[in-house]
Amino acid sequence: MSLLTNVKAGAITNLTEARFYSAAGVEWIGLCVDGSPGCLDAENSKSIVKWLAGSNIIAEFRNLPLDDINSFSSEIEWDGVQVSFDHEALDKIMDQYDLVIAEIKISELQELQRILDSLSERDLLYLLDFNSGNIKWDALKTDKSVLASLKNAANHYRLLIDIKCTKDNVLEIMETVEPHGLQIRGSGEDQTGVKLFDEAGEILDVLSAES
Repeated sequence: MSLLTNVKAGAITNLTEARFYSAAGVEWIGLCVDGSPGCLDAENSKSIVKWLAGSNIIAEFRNLPLDDINSFSSEIEWDGVQVSFDHEALDKIMDQYDLVIAEIKISELQELQRILDSLSERDLLYLLDFNSGNIKWDALKTDKSVLASLKNAANHYRLLIDIKCTKDNVLEIMETVEPHGLQIRGSGEDQTGVKLFDEAGEILDVLSAES
């Protein structure tokens, strides 16, 4: 499937979901390996990676210390890594990996302007996580000043947008902001071996160049 924009599937913790997004043609699949409850260890990550083809595999390390990142990465060849924007070793990580995604959690809409002002012309993908602050698209598009700043930033930097979207508003979001891409979060397991992909599948269908 060819998609109208770059899509990253994030927070993936199981093979079933990883294969679903790989078959859907997403650009990046992010495996959650940040040490949080329910995340993947090196052995499970390797077992997932070997089954995937076509998508770039991203290790979502977030604030994991650099030594732990290097130890984990010694066992798996990642296509890129994702770490927090304020990671203490961001510069060193950028020296080690060709693709680095800097994740920025946005807790309040009012702080977005300050965050956008802190971005710079670095060889990074910036992932703006609106979901962490439960910021909805309707609230964002209503604030014309903030929306204009976001659109301006999207013209200057490679932005990935992580915001709650549906089949009904995803095209509006992408056409209004014009970011580098969109993140869709993994849904987690509903029961062993069974996944619910209805909502994600509907969004991907809308974004399909063949639709």
